[in-house]
Amino acid sequence: MFETYRNINLDEDPIIIPKCGHFYTLDTYDNHMDLKRVYRLNMSGKIVGPRPLDGSDEPADGDSVKEELKIKNCPDCRAPLRDIHRYNRIVKSASLDEATRRFCISSNIELVRLFNEVSEAEDLREASRGDFKRDLRTRRVGDPGASAALTGRVKRNTGLVKRLQAYVLKVKEEEQPYGKVRQLVLNAERRKGTQSNFVIDSSMVQFGFRLKGQLLFFQLRWADLWDRHEISTDSTLPEGLRKTHRKAILTQVKKMWIECGTLVTECQDVKMEKQECEARIYQAQFFALYRNKLISDRETRPLEVGMANLGLRHAEPLPQEPIPEDAGTENLEGIHESLDHCEYLCRKLPGTVGPLKDRVDQARRLLKGGVFYAPVSAEERRLVHLAMSAEFSSTGRWYTCPNGHPVSKGSQPS
Repeated sequence: MFETYRNINLDEDPIIIPKCGHFYTLDTYDNHMDLKRVYRLNMSGKIVGPRPLDGSDEPADGDSVKEELKIKNCPDCRAPLRDIHRYNRIVKSASLDEATRRFCISSNIELVRLFNEVSEAEDLREASRGDFKRDLRTRRVGDPGASAALTGRVKRNTGLVKRLQAYVLKVKEEEQPYGKVRQLVLNAERRKGTQSNFVIDSSMVQFGFRLKGQLLFFQLRWADLWDRHEISTDSTLPEGLRKTHRKAILTQVKKMWIECGTLVTECQDVKMEKQECEARIYQAQFFALYRNKLISDRETRPLEVGMANLGLRHAEPLPQEPIPEDAGTENLEGIHESLDHCEYLCRKLPGTVGPLKDRVDQARRLLKGGVFYAPVSAEERRLVHLAMSAEFSSTGRWYTCPNGHPVSKGSQPS
C-alpha cells in the first residue's frame, strides 16, 4: 500500500518477522500466504474456523484460489516461509502434497519394473512350454523327476507373485501420506473422545497404483494357470502327471475369478473405467477356464470301479455329473453381460479403453469353449510400457475431473 510503518497501528496489524529477517505486516503475509484458502475469515479479516482441505468449501473470488497450496517464499529473499506457526496449516498441507508427488513417482517406477518382469515371465512361459512338454514325454511312467520338474515349473514365479502382493500392500490408500495423516487424526480423536470435521482432498488419494498392481498380479496368475492348463490337458503326457494338477488348477482359477469380481467393484467405486474393463476381462477368462475344465473333466471321466469282478474288458463312462451351480448358466450369462459392458466402455472411451476390444473378443471365444489363447503382443506391451513410464513425468499425481474420473494434467480421463 506504499505506507510507512509509522502510519500502521501494530496493535491491529502487527508485523511478522520470519527467520530470514525480512518483516511485513500480518495482513500482508495473510494475503501472500493465501490464508483464506484454509480458514474462514469474517468481515474484519479475523479467523473464525478452518476450511476443509478437500476443496468443498473454497472461496469463489477468482480462479487463483483453485490452485494447489504451496509453501510460499519471502518476497525479498525467496527463503521458504516454513517457520511461522500461523501458517502451519498451509505449510503442512503443501508438504503432504509434495510427499504424495514423491510417492506417485517412486510407485510408478516400481510398477513399470514389475510390469517388465511380468511380461518377461509371460514370454518365458510361452517360449519354453513346447520343449518342456517334449521332455516330459521322454520320461518313464513313475519317474519322480517328471513330477519334480512340473512342480518346479509351477513354482517358478512364486517370488514375483510375492513381490506383486507386497507392492499392492505398500501402495494401498492407508499407506499413502494423506492416508497416514487421516489415521493419526482418527487415533487422536479416539484418545480424546472428540470428533472433528477433518476431511482430506479425495484427489490426493491415489487408487490407481493398487488397482494396477492387482491387475498385474492377475496377469501373472493367468499366464501361470493357463500354462499349467495347457500342460495338464496334453493327452500325450502321462495321465498321472496330468491328473495331479487338475484339481489344484480348478481351485486356484475359481479363487482368481472371485477376486477379479471384487476388483471390478473397487474400480467402479473410484471410476477407473479402463482398469474396470481389464478386471472384467480377467474375470471372464478365469471363469471360462474354470467352466471349460469342469465340463471337460465331466465328459472324459472313466469308470474304474469293479472292472475285475465284472470281467469287463473296457472301461465304461461314469454317469455324467451336473455342472456345479457356480459354473452354471446364470453365472455364464452374468459374465457375458459383463463383457457387454466392456464393449460399451470401449465405444465410450475409444482412446483409453478402446484398445482392449480384441481382448474382450478373445475372452468371449474362451467362454464359448475356445481352446486357443494369445498372450498380449510385444507391440502392445511396448505401448503400455511407454504410457506407464510417461504417466507421472510432469505432475506427479492424478486429479479428479468434474465427472469424478481420475485424470493427470495433459491427459484424457481414464
